[in-house]
Amino acid sequence: NIFNFRQKDTDIPFMKFSLNHINSKLAELSAAVVMILRGNHRILANEEDIYLQRNDIIYIACPPERNIDVMRLFGVDHNPYEKAVIFGANAISYYLAAQLENDENIISCSIVENDTAKAHRLAEKLNKASVIAGEMMSDRILEDAGFAAADVSVAVTEKDKDNLLISLLASKNKDTQAVSLINSREYNVLATNIRNNTIIDRSVITVSGILQYLRRARINEAYALGREMGEIWEIRLGEDSSNAGQTIKELRLPENSAVLAVVSGEDFIYNPEEYRLKEQDKLIVYVSPADIRSIEQVFYR
Repeated sequence: NIFNFRQKDTDIPFMKFSLNHINSKLAELSAAVVMILRGNHRILANEEDIYLQRNDIIYIACPPERNIDVMRLFGVDHNPYEKAVIFGANAISYYLAAQLENDENIISCSIVENDTAKAHRLAEKLNKASVIAGEMMSDRILEDAGFAAADVSVAVTEKDKDNLLISLLASKNKDTQAVSLINSREYNVLATNIRNNTIIDRSVITVSGILQYLRRARINEAYALGREMGEIWEIRLGEDSSNAGQTIKELRLPENSAVLAVVSGEDFIYNPEEYRLKEQDKLIVYVSPADIRSIEQVFYR
């Protein structure tokens, strides 16, 4: 799978090495850095002489069971969250709460919603999570939700201002991780300046969920990187794939797109330009916005 995080720790040994060297070490975990977002610029991992910088957003491909091991190498500690508070009653909060109800690490999950009717409807769908109806910024409501003791605060209301205000309140507790859903790019800079805050672009989570059904290729997963930043596709070659037997170079992908890695059985092949594809191989492909239709033709159903 693919996950990403913002590199904040500059004291880790990896900061001294090139990306090629880092990936040679990550190969021991069947993992690789496949792309970096640096401000508004995307850097593919197959470019030469790349070094990490503070606040880079790093995209890593690795088996799910290796995620925590890889994050630790980058100085990112992973302590399981036990207490979660979600603000806003909608499809996103329902999905999150339903997942958290089945997470053995979660002791409590509370959802706060201003609208009483919405709160009641959500409460009827959930089994364990508590849903609290009332003014989100009320001291009493926040106390009832256990906000001060929360490990993570997730603000997914329809209003950016409310989401940012909630994250600001959460940032007063240095141990609370804040997550803000943002609709408008105007608020991105403000959200970035909030300590321990993770920004989620609503267009990305909406688009990523449906991309695999829209793209005319055999895509397992599709990740939208943000407005005009392109997409990452996970493509598995079927038994009837016309791409089997070709090398990556022979695919003749457009210049601004690239196969970042190939997973073949238990093997993880990073920078696989000369690799010859086989049936059931999984390709991790960066697709530039301008190349979507061209890439679809290469991996057409």
